[in-house]
Amino acid sequence: MFSYLKYLFIVGAFLLIACENSLKEVSEYSVENNSLSMSAKKIEVLYSDSGKIRLRLKAREVLRISDEKNPLIEYPKGIEVEFFNSTDEVESNLTADYAVFDEKKQFWTARNNVVAFNKREGKTLNTEELFWDVTGEKFFSEKFVKISSNEEVLCGEGFQANQNFNNWKIRKIRNSYVNLKDE
Repeated sequence: MFSYLKYLFIVGAFLLIACENSLKEVSEYSVENNSLSMSAKKIEVLYSDSGKIRLRLKAREVLRISDEKNPLIEYPKGIEVEFFNSTDEVESNLTADYAVFDEKKQFWTARNNVVAFNKREGKTLNTEELFWDVTGEKFFSEKFVKISSNEEVLCGEGFQANQNFNNWKIRKIRNSYVNLKDE
């Protein structure tokens, strides 16, 4: 019995020493009536539908903010997301330096150095802010966007696309460059 208690004490002490955040740092994440209910580092999450993987999300840090009215999951150090097609291949991916997910509204906000790539079309989207309405299965932005491929570069204000980034449009085109091939 004594050795069991000794073992628990050693493990408990190790866990306390291994904690990275001070109480001050943790309290900084709490906002007024919100409270930090979970934090994790180096996560990988798979989302599936009917037994098929639809997306893989990786993040260096995740914080769950509990608020009855507006529960949020914050990714303060960014995200990497891979979207899979019906044949289990990665069809597109998205990275951002910061993201937050509103659980109640099923709504993502990605900010700072947002890059989305559609593998099938070979097109890359760059912007500083991108929204993803999960229920409506669409992405959009009101900020400056640049869509580039080997053949063209399109720039403008405002963007809308379906969830797979294969049907998209720029609202106010500013500049565009098209590479015409000699045949």
